Amino acid sequence: MTTVKTCILIIVSQVYVTMAGMYPADPSKRAQIHSVLDWHLTNLYHGVAKCVLKRTLGSLLGVPPNPQAAVDAEKLILSSLFEGEAVLLEGSARFLLGGNQPSIAELSLVCTVMHLQVCGYG
Repeated sequence: MTTVKTCILIIVSQVYVTMAGMYPADPSKRAQIHSVLDWHLTNLYHGVAKCVLKRTLGSLLGVPPNPQAAVDAEKLILSSLFEGEAVLLEGSARFLLGGNQPSIAELSLVCTVMHLQVCGYG
């Protein structure tokens, strides 16, 4: 599952040498990055999108409030973050999959988490 955002990140990281480390040339490392992106889009992103819709955008779009749906979305976000921390961070690594620098996967995850500010978090 690839989004337009992910495609743009891949193209930009290949065009600009300063971002070359964000999308490695090694096919096996790229596959790992895509694995993280797929996990992110099917777990964390889904929860964040639901939370933003139910807590903020829904009222602007005329959708009746559904507090239980927002609580369910928050639970999905928390479980996704705990799962991501347990599975994707290796040992004391600072970046996903034991990397020594951030990748487009980290950038995508940070962008998604930043959407939570719309809901009044953090």
